[in-house]
Amino acid sequence: MSLFGESAATFLLRLAVFALGLLCLEFLYLGLEFKGLNSAEAMDMAQEARRFAAGQPFQTDNIHPLGIWLLKEKGKDALLENHPDMVNPPLYPALLGAWLKIWSPRYDMAPVEKEYRVFDGDLAAGVLGTLGFLAGLLLLYVWVAQMADPKVGTVVFALCAFSNLLWQWAISGTAWGLLFLLTVALGYLVFLRLRSPGAGGWFLAMAIGAVIGLGFLTRYAYALFL
Repeated sequence: MSLFGESAATFLLRLAVFALGLLCLEFLYLGLEFKGLNSAEAMDMAQEARRFAAGQPFQTDNIHPLGIWLLKEKGKDALLENHPDMVNPPLYPALLGAWLKIWSPRYDMAPVEKEYRVFDGDLAAGVLGTLGFLAGLLLLYVWVAQMADPKVGTVVFALCAFSNLLWQWAISGTAWGLLFLLTVALGYLVFLRLRSPGAGGWFLAMAIGAVIGLGFLTRYAYALFL
């Protein structure tokens, strides 16, 4: 069976090797470069995700004056505790909250035995971001290999996989890894739709709409793709 100009076995073997290599890069990069969350956006989403994991979904400790005003305008109490989040899109904090339930990080601060210690909850956020990035890279390879050929796909894959800037964004603890995966998925689905307009047209159209919807729930600016 031929797949993208080569046998299916060869293509799947190449994909498996790439996946294994990416996992090795992930462990290496997290071990050498990850020093915890270092941006206000990442910390804000992490505290909301922690509350989500604790059974308090879509509530925040980061209270904005505009949020208090909106609650008062609606005739509701401007709660300083259990304050509803009205700033962050809901998908990534919910996904990170579910991930924290699986990860079960320790929130107690043990005595520092070494010169530097990464907080366990921060590491969970960094790992989730890299998983989205790795999945996006594999899908990017499939897309380019199908659009051009496997050799071009390998070059594009290598350029992205060894990009320090992309890895820095992946471990940032923000929604960047998820957005990378969704954007690559959107591009690939549009490519399939344009290449074969009559093949699976409605299914591809619904899949494209679903990806755009998920992107909007991750970053409101994703509505520009509509």
